[in-house]
Amino acid sequence: MVWRFIMNQAWIISRRFRAIKQQFDQVFLGTVVEPSRATECANYVNENMGFAVSKLYINKYFDKNARLESLAMIENIRNQFIDIINQSTWMDSVSKRKAIEKYNFNSSFMRNVLLVLKLKPKKNLQALRELVDRQEWMGYSPTIVNAFYNPSFNDISFPAGILQTPFFHKDAP
Repeated sequence: MVWRFIMNQAWIISRRFRAIKQQFDQVFLGTVVEPSRATECANYVNENMGFAVSKLYINKYFDKNARLESLAMIENIRNQFIDIINQSTWMDSVSKRKAIEKYNFNSSFMRNVLLVLKLKPKKNLQALRELVDRQEWMGYSPTIVNAFYNPSFNDISFPAGILQTPFFHKDAP
């Protein structure tokens, strides 16, 4: 356990220890080049202070109108999905109504808050029976260039990073 800790923290200590870790990584992981100090530091800051970095990024680079345009795009996607359900010929009217109710279930902020309050203690209790996964990602920073779908919560997320050109442009058709 001490070895793993030292190896994971080697990047923050002296050049001599970093060189030893680089040799280890080269033999066991096949890595040839040690990332630059600037890259290591930037990754550390973004991983541990992602939302603070994101605030600076959003203030400097994010077009405020892009958020409004993306919200309109998301609303169009939601409406189109409901239209697809309503136009389905293989579903009866009761099934369509239930599908739309299920789809709209998480649209209420208050319901989401209550759901989190209900599920969080259960998740925390379940975690007591499992080994700690220190690599588990606990969220994502708004600077991430990706979009996410979480089927458990029927949630699609578009971080600010993906709402930039060339991936998104508010004036694009």
